[in-house]
Amino acid sequence: MRKAEDRFARIWAAEKIKWEDGDVAAAMMSGGATVPVDFCLSTIARLNEQKDCPIDRVVETMKHLGKVAGQQFFYPRESLHVSLLGCTQRVGDRHSFENDQVDRINGAIAAILTGRPPVKIALRGLNVAGSQVFVQCFPFNDDWAQLRCDIEKALLLLGEKPIAYEDKSPIHLNIMRVTDADKERLSRTLHCIERLRDEDFGVVELSCIEFLMTDFVVSPANIKVFKRYHLG
Repeated sequence: MRKAEDRFARIWAAEKIKWEDGDVAAAMMSGGATVPVDFCLSTIARLNEQKDCPIDRVVETMKHLGKVAGQQFFYPRESLHVSLLGCTQRVGDRHSFENDQVDRINGAIAAILTGRPPVKIALRGLNVAGSQVFVQCFPFNDDWAQLRCDIEKALLLLGEKPIAYEDKSPIHLNIMRVTDADKERLSRTLHCIERLRDEDFGVVELSCIEFLMTDFVVSPANIKVFKRYHLG
């Protein structure tokens, strides 16, 4: 957890200055989706699919934040998720993914996830990165990072181009995107976030992984679940 704590502290120190200066580019959103909207095949863990998940605490904090943040984009309850790995690059046409491609990727994911244990993470504190506000996620071990690594390798062998990063360990839970970057509103929102920097939401075991087609914010209207895997 210390590695995650140090990373989140660095992010906060850098991004807080930008928010204080009003140096935040508003995200373009319409109808609960990004503008323009794009799609990829991905693996994620939605909070509302996990057992004994403290999602109610997260949602209550979002409501509290909304009282000062105003007309920003808040992720719907059913969209709150932790990303595992984007299996393809993003495309503008949701019909771009052929059935054979979906089946090949699903087969590779099944081989990786079968028999793997649930991954426990602690949800604690709010943070910001660009236009995103997120809950910090602290893993108890490296299992999530290893899953990302293993899925990436399997997909590369299939000729796919997954959305992957060299450092596989960062985990976060996006809850809000800035769509109104008024400096005074940003300042009030930042002060609220700062008071919630150590808010303890609890612990969740990520046991249900979904392989799905989704847009960037997992808008309920723009997802298609192909398979749910239950770890352990």
